[in-house]
Amino acid sequence: MNEAMEVINKQELRRQQKLWGSIDVPLKLPHALSRLTRDELLDLSRRLNIDKVSSLKKQELIAALSERMPGALEKHLSKVTQDVFGPMLQVVRMDGQASPDKLDEWRAESMRSLGLIYSGTVNGKRMLIMPVELLAVCRNPALPSSLRSVLARNTEWMKLTSGLLFYYGMLSIEDMIRRVGQLESSGLFHPQAYMEVLEEYVRNGYDLYYGEGAVYHRSLVDVEGLEQELKLRSNVNYYPYTKEQLLKAGDSEFVDRNPVYHAFVSLLVGEFKLSREDAELLSSESAAAIRRGHSMQEIIDYLQQEVQWNSYEALNRLMTVLVPLMNQTKQWCLKGYSSSELSAKLAKPAPLMQSSTVADISEARPKVGRNDPCPCGSGKKYKKCCG
Repeated sequence: MNEAMEVINKQELRRQQKLWGSIDVPLKLPHALSRLTRDELLDLSRRLNIDKVSSLKKQELIAALSERMPGALEKHLSKVTQDVFGPMLQVVRMDGQASPDKLDEWRAESMRSLGLIYSGTVNGKRMLIMPVELLAVCRNPALPSSLRSVLARNTEWMKLTSGLLFYYGMLSIEDMIRRVGQLESSGLFHPQAYMEVLEEYVRNGYDLYYGEGAVYHRSLVDVEGLEQELKLRSNVNYYPYTKEQLLKAGDSEFVDRNPVYHAFVSLLVGEFKLSREDAELLSSESAAAIRRGHSMQEIIDYLQQEVQWNSYEALNRLMTVLVPLMNQTKQWCLKGYSSSELSAKLAKPAPLMQSSTVADISEARPKVGRNDPCPCGSGKKYKKCCG
C-alpha cells in the first residue's frame, strides 16, 4: 500500500511540475503549444476541427496549429456556453494573465483543454496565461456581440438538457433532441448544431455523458437497471415538467428543496445536532440517492455512517421525515414522478395535482397491501417498489 501511494505521489508531483513550470510572458502560441504532448495537440486539433494534421510530427503539428488556431477559434466558440465564454473574457480583461485563484478550477481546466490558456510560474507566482495570438482574437470588439445570441442559445439548450436528465436520468438522443427542440426559444434549433454543442459541453466536464444512442446523467451507474425499470412502466408518460422547472434544474447547484426536504434538514439540525451546512449536504445527498432509485434500507445505512441514533425513539423520529422524503422525491425509475404522485395517478385517473397537494393525495388514495401489486404498474409487489 505504501509503495502504491509513493508511486501516486510521484506521479502527482510530476504533473504539478509540468503544470506549473516556468513560463515566458508575453506567451507566444508556438511556445505554449510546445508544452503539450503530441496526443494533446492532436486532441486539440480535433476539437477545433483542424484537419489534415494527424500524420504530422510534433514540431510540424505545432507550426500548423499556430497558424490555424486563431482562425478556428471564433468558429469553435460558437459551440460553447456562457460558463466557458464568460471566464474567457475575464482572462482577456486581465490582459491575458490571471491568478489561478481568480478562476474556478474546472472552468480553468475547460479553457486549458481548448488551448485558450496555459499554466506556469512567472516571477515566482503561479499564473494562467493566454497566448498573445489568441488574446488578439478575443479582444476583437465585435466578438462578444456576434456571439451573444449563439451563446444564449447554447446555454439554454444545455440547461434544458441537464434539467431533463436531473429528473429523468437518461433519454434517447432522439427523444432529447425532440424535447429540447420543442422547448427552446431561439427558433433556430437544428439537431446537428445541438449535437455539436452537446459534444463540447460533455468535453468540458459537465454532469452528463452520451453514447449508444442515449444521453445520461453522469451519476447514473446502472444503465441497464434503469432501462428495465422504464420498460416496466412503458404505459406511463414522463412527468410533464415546464420549461421554467427544467431550466432551474439545469443549474449545477440546483437542489429540489420541497417541504419534506426542509423538514428533513430541520430534524437533522434539531434532533441530531448537525450544523445547517452539514444537514443541507446530507439531505441533498439523500435526496439524490432516492432520485437514483436507492432503497429505504440503503438510505438508512448511508445515514447511519453520518449520524448516530441511540434509541428507538430517535430512529422513529427520523423515519417520520425520511418516509415522506422517500415518497415525495422525484425518481428516475418512475419517469420523473415521485412514488406518491405516480401511485395517485394510476390509482385514480384524474389530472395531475400540484406538488403542494401531494401529502393529501397519499392519505386519500385507496390503501394498498404490502404484498399487493404496486399501483405504479411495475408488476412488483408494493413493498418491493413504491412501498
